[in-house]
Formats: sequence, structure tokens, C-alpha cells
Amino acid sequence: MDTLTEDLFVVEILSRLPIKTLYSVRCVCNQWRSLYKFNISDPKFVKLHKLRNPDNNHDSFIAHRFRSQCHKLSVINTNFCNRDPVNLTLPFPTSTKSNGFDVVGSCNGVLCLSYVRKKKPRNRLFLWNPATGQLKDIPNYKIGIKLDNCDVSVGFGFDHASSDYKVVRIVRYQSKGFPSDVTRVEVYSLKKNAWKEIDVDLKFTVVAESFCECVKGVFYWLTYDDYVPGLVSFNVQSEKFSPVSLPNDIGWLRKIFNLEESLAIVKFHSPKTSILTLDDDKGTWKEMRTLKGDEEIEDIIGGLNTGKFVGKTVCGEVFLCDPLKNSVKTIQQLSNYKIRIHNYSPSLAIM
Repeated sequence: MDTLTEDLFVVEILSRLPIKTLYSVRCVCNQWRSLYKFNISDPKFVKLHKLRNPDNNHDSFIAHRFRSQCHKLSVINTNFCNRDPVNLTLPFPTSTKSNGFDVVGSCNGVLCLSYVRKKKPRNRLFLWNPATGQLKDIPNYKIGIKLDNCDVSVGFGFDHASSDYKVVRIVRYQSKGFPSDVTRVEVYSLKKNAWKEIDVDLKFTVVAESFCECVKGVFYWLTYDDYVPGLVSFNVQSEKFSPVSLPNDIGWLRKIFNLEESLAIVKFHSPKTSILTLDDDKGTWKEMRTLKGDEEIEDIIGGLNTGKFVGKTVCGEVFLCDPLKNSVKTIQQLSNYKIRIHNYSPSLAIM
């Protein structure tokens, strides 16, 4: 077997291995070690591995558990809900009163983390790949804030058109003695490793500290104006905001989430709770799942790319619901915590 054929053969093997195993094969021989070093940074190999990686089956999600000043990120396998979760070692301390932490979003195995501390710089964003351990410190913002009169909301996602990770940051300055507030928006590009402020004239108010959801490269935020719930989208290509129509009688809109690559909302109408998904092309909403009142649902925490979703009962139990199989499993390890969930599949994504 000539060298080229042998190298291609090895690539065929490496591209099908789980990431943890892929890291350990460096010890097989010097040839594999040198080939590994070359391929691990090759975007073509990263894409190939994403397609063939046995871990990339969307059967897992990340649960952000927090209670008091304690934060934990855990990987939950939906096929084995009764097993102990795999706790991730965070790249910085989060258990002290002086430090704040949150997960802005997750995409292609990369997490965007917000880290707040009393020391300067007070608020920083990071991109982190838990599977490879790579951590990217995002540069300082262009738009500064004043803690006493600013609301900030941040979103993270992947722009498929430019194959680039993007962070969108909305800063609203609350006016004192003026008839209206001022809102500024900036976008971070990983490829350019820089922020850019964009010219916007927003006619709505993004919910303070609300969480953005990115679906198929489009960012969505909740809005409230004159106590009326609303929804707005942001296209990173055109850099334009657009209102999104909501169903009639939606009531109090608590959250939005990504369910099987569709934007989803929850409609609470006693004695039922319904999950509706948005048809991107038609701009209409479809009722995807209705939960009866006897299921005692307190909240729908979020959705997964597999179509399953995670909720919480009035007793504090966290459950996983599979609409296709009409099955519900309790995730005991997550109960009695405040939690948020994020879709996650390990990847070799390079930053």
C-alpha cells in the first residue's frame, strides 16, 4: 500500500471515531500522530468528522444547573436519563459571589459563555468547545454600558451563508427625563474577530436580559411594548430586524426555544398547554403538541433537535417528553434545580 493510499485509509478510520477516542489514537504510532495533528486542524476533516462522528446523533443536550452561586454544566444523554450526568469542567471559576456566569447559546458543539466579575474587565464573552477544550476570548465590546440605566441582551448562532459564528448584542439605554430610550446594536464575527456596530432604528423593546434563540441562522428575541408580547427576528446577512406575527390569544409569552430546527413557543391555556412551531416560509404557527392539564406542567424549559422537549412539573420534577413515542421520562438528577438547556453534539469545531 503506497503512502497516499495508506493516509487516506487512516483518514477513513479517524473520521469515524468519537472525539475522545480520536485524541487517544495519537499513541498508536508516529505516523498516526503526525497525521492526526495535520487533520485535526483541517476544516475538510472537521466537516467530514461531523458527518461521520457517532456522537453526532443529537441524543444529548447540555443542562445549565444553577442554585444560589453554584453553576454546573452537565451533558445529558436522552437515551439514558437515569444515569448520572457528565459534568463539564468550566474554564473559569463560577462559584464565588463576585463572579456571574451564563450560557448565551450553543451551536455546532461550541458554547458562547458570558462571564461577569467585579474586577475589570467586568463582563466578557467566550467561545468554548468542551470536547476539545479550546477557549476563545472574544474582544471587548464597541458599545459600553452604564450599569444603572442599561439593559443588555445577547444572542449566539451560526451564519450558514458565510460559514461564520456570530454574536449579536443589543444595548438599550433607559432615558431619564427624555420621551424615548436609545437602543444600539453590534455584531461580532468570529472570522473577522471583531465587533461592528450597525445602524438600526428599533420600534420595539427587547425584554431586558431575555435570551435570544438562533434558528437556521436567524436570531429571535421576545419584545414587550405597552404590556403587549411580541417577537422580532434579526437577519445577520441583511442586518435588519423584522417583527414576527404571533398567534391570536397567545397570552403571556414566557420564552422561545429551538425545537427540531424550528422556532417554538408555548401557549398556556388552561387546562391545556400547547407547543407551537413557526413555519419560516409561510410565517404561520402550527400546533405541534398539546399537553393535558392533568400532567401538571409548570413550564416548558426547552426543545431539542430530535423533536423531544424538556419540561418541569409543579412538583419540581424535570421530565423529557418524546411526542413521537408519546413517552415521558423523569430526569431525577435535574429536579429541584433552576435549569436551562441547550442543544449539544460534540464536535471538532475550530475557533
